[in-house]
Amino acid sequence: MRKPDKERARLFSALWEATLNPMWICRVLPGDDYEFTEVSDACTLLLPSLRPGLLMSELAARSPKDPVLALAPALQKCMDTGKATDALLDVDSKAGRKTHKIEMIPIPETSLASARAPAPVAAHGSARGKLATNHHYIMGIGCDLAIAYAELLKQNDELRKAGERYLDLALTDPLTGLANRRSFQDVADREFDRARRYGRELTLILLDMDNLKRVNDEQGHQAGDAALKAIAAALTSASRATDTVARIGGDELAIILPETSCPDGIAIASRARLATGKGYRTLDGIQSPLSMSAGASGIIETDATFDTIFIRADRALYRAKNTGKNRTEADCPDLLDRTKGSTLN
Repeated sequence: MRKPDKERARLFSALWEATLNPMWICRVLPGDDYEFTEVSDACTLLLPSLRPGLLMSELAARSPKDPVLALAPALQKCMDTGKATDALLDVDSKAGRKTHKIEMIPIPETSLASARAPAPVAAHGSARGKLATNHHYIMGIGCDLAIAYAELLKQNDELRKAGERYLDLALTDPLTGLANRRSFQDVADREFDRARRYGRELTLILLDMDNLKRVNDEQGHQAGDAALKAIAAALTSASRATDTVARIGGDELAIILPETSCPDGIAIASRARLATGKGYRTLDGIQSPLSMSAGASGIIETDATFDTIFIRADRALYRAKNTGKNRTEADCPDLLDRTKGSTLN
């Protein structure tokens, strides 16, 4: 026997001994009969009448109602087509009737027969289609459908949970736990489309932490991270359940406010800034104050995309950063001063 054949035999033997599924191999004989050459222990527990050396014809003569005989049509189909097929087998036990699915797999002589079973019997000229010349053995593998279905449900649930975890990782900022830029854009586009379609209000607040670079330079990046986490928690607590708080850059954060006018958004922006003013706890355990600058803008009739709202809010944030910081600026066309926007310190 060549080395590959030995390796194949070793792997097959390990599989045969380890599997909990019923397994058997039958040899195709002349006259449309079959000999069960190999029967696993799990198979004998399922079908006690099945044993090595048993012929299908002997079984039929001895017990016409034996459940093993239900395999005959599938064996014939597998033999005639040379392709895998399956059959459902109802077996009564003390636990009640169980349905098992039996998969029939044609096996070329050179692949598995030499590993476990005796030499094939020649077809003696009988017409056996493809199987007569290429496949002398058929392997059966059974599984309890109830158990298989339960396992399938378990695997589907695990896949669903894994998918949810991966989606959460893909849409969440790992430092703050807020929505990330990708999630922010998805929500923004969806809310913009909804607001335009139904004529609803929509406001965007952009916020920027004042002097994050100084915190990082003087106290280290761990302190900067602690400050960002504190800001994220404060903004989340100051927001409503329908709002989306996102980290869209290093120290840049955003709040999408559905069903909210721009003047109301200004008030929310100031409330959010006030919440972040409590600061964060440094590595030395000292409570250090923080300040934020904010820019707000709401949807108007001429907006074609959410980007135009973002541009106006960003313009308002720029004014806040360049007119003293720690303040809220708004670019709200529905307010009186449309050129400079409105200011709320």
